[in-house]
Amino acid sequence: MFQLEFSDGNAGLGAAEDVQPSAVDRDEIEAIWFMRWEEHCVECAMPHCYSTCSLYARRADLQCARFVNGIVPSPAFPGQLPHGAQVGFKRWGKLEANLKWSFETTLSEFVRISELDRRSGRAVSQVAPLWNKALPSPRLNLFALHGKWRRHQLDGRRRRSQGTRTPDELVIEVFAPKGQSCSLIVELIVDASARYRTSLALEPGNKLARIPFEALGTRLEELLRPGTLLRVYPAGDAQVTLVFRWLALVAYKPDVRSRQLAPAKPQLVVAAPAPAAKVKCVVWDLDNTLWRGVLGELGHAGVVLDQRCIDVIKELDRRGILQSVASKNDHADAWGKLQECGLDQYFLYPQIHWQEKSGSLRAIAENLNINVDTFAFIDDSAFERQEVADALPQVRVFDVAEIESLLDQPCLDVPTSKEGARRREMYRTEEQRRQSEQSFGGRYLEFLRSCEMRARVFEPQGADEVGRCLELIQRTNQLNTSGIRYSQEQFLERLAAPDCWCLAVSCADKFGDYGIVGFLSIRSTDTSATVTDFVLSCRVAQKKVENAIFEFVRTACKRRAVTQLALDFVASERNGIMRKSLDEVGFTGSGAQAREQLMLTCATPVADGDVVRLEYLDRSRPADVASG
Repeated sequence: MFQLEFSDGNAGLGAAEDVQPSAVDRDEIEAIWFMRWEEHCVECAMPHCYSTCSLYARRADLQCARFVNGIVPSPAFPGQLPHGAQVGFKRWGKLEANLKWSFETTLSEFVRISELDRRSGRAVSQVAPLWNKALPSPRLNLFALHGKWRRHQLDGRRRRSQGTRTPDELVIEVFAPKGQSCSLIVELIVDASARYRTSLALEPGNKLARIPFEALGTRLEELLRPGTLLRVYPAGDAQVTLVFRWLALVAYKPDVRSRQLAPAKPQLVVAAPAPAAKVKCVVWDLDNTLWRGVLGELGHAGVVLDQRCIDVIKELDRRGILQSVASKNDHADAWGKLQECGLDQYFLYPQIHWQEKSGSLRAIAENLNINVDTFAFIDDSAFERQEVADALPQVRVFDVAEIESLLDQPCLDVPTSKEGARRREMYRTEEQRRQSEQSFGGRYLEFLRSCEMRARVFEPQGADEVGRCLELIQRTNQLNTSGIRYSQEQFLERLAAPDCWCLAVSCADKFGDYGIVGFLSIRSTDTSATVTDFVLSCRVAQKKVENAIFEFVRTACKRRAVTQLALDFVASERNGIMRKSLDEVGFTGSGAQAREQLMLTCATPVADGDVVRLEYLDRSRPADVASG
């Protein structure tokens, strides 16, 4: 069920898009877990942000509108309901479901409850303007009263539910309109900590991902208790429009469950029996295709690159079409030849081994998170082309002899854009990140070090830097020591105060730049130093950035003969994770009071303080100066 009462019902996508039937067979589903998906903010700090945040847009219930036109029902995209849920994400917008109100039910009952809620919500939205005008008190806001009534009804249904089975999968089916692509973040939050996190690369068209329940790393009784949240939002604050057709935990009927379910990681499922209208990935053979000759017989010096293929590869890349390799060869030898030719950069998740090439295409599709019906396969061998055609009839198959006319194929005639031209780079970054993480297994610190994470601290200057720091202070709840919400004037006064050292923190790793992710202010005298504000974005949570920051501050204090660094901590319902992080850094305190002063001994290095390399940009000098 989706929060539809704030939608503009006329803003939904129509049938002009290339709409495909839902890839989920409703007849296979025995149970669905009721969830209500609502409009929220990635870095919510309600209600303080309503008066201080520049991104606040007033909604009819006085909360913040983080979606364009709300969540809009789209009848052209049926799925778990007779309509899809169109979401135009603004910056920091996210979909969130509180599983406190979740319960097991049948699909038909789920549709019935959702329809009743949609009708009651629509009635409230029609009456609310007059009601709220007559009774202007926020406590009597009709939307708020309706929300309380709804929660009471759902809680009653949850209590009456006798379901004890465990879901089989989290099913996510999304339609991305033309020109819309992003990485979609999926998170499960238990006890304020991320229990599960993954990303799904979305390209225009219909996508289905199945995430096995066991992959979520939780139990049913833990999943359905208060404080457990499911979140879905675009990575990088991307402002995209998506239509969600399925976003639900489901259990299958016994005959379906007995079949092999999805592997223990997200997998996009192929539903279309025929090729899609446009190709998104071209997979190349190597021997007698990309080069003339057989590498295993002639060696590196004996094979000759086919320049026609090289030209096609470069043009496909310019168009934003992804590319990979499926070759029966020795991996080290063949990949070495591609590196020698400078072509390795064009190919994502190459499959170079002696197994069937249809299996290679499936593996590439799984890694890229795109459907195999958007693939084209180029090979000189009639046998290999037929093997792929028989196993995957939805894949377009080409003989390398057709190479000169390949770019004229309508399926490869795609509009080019700056985003399209950078598509390979986006996937390459994700591939490198995944390979690095997998290579280190559970050795998380080693993985972090391999990411070459680096932070920079500096006094914020200019409207952009100051504005971003103020945003963090206004919006951050979980990783916030004081909870103080400064106005712009108050913040500028804090920056100018002679006894305060105010620092912004930016972070990056070898995969990309996080931007400004933190701010701290330190009130100091000749003999003492106290951290009065410290906020950190959840984007770098649990990446040891705070350890590096306080190792830098500790060192600076030690140089000034300050023996103890103090930190004013104000406990809230949501910043328990910050308290745990400070414990790991080495701060000590009783933990028994809402307001307490924690202490860090300046003589002792901070644990894991060297995992993230830190620089201090001293703007009082002509060049950057590395400290700590």
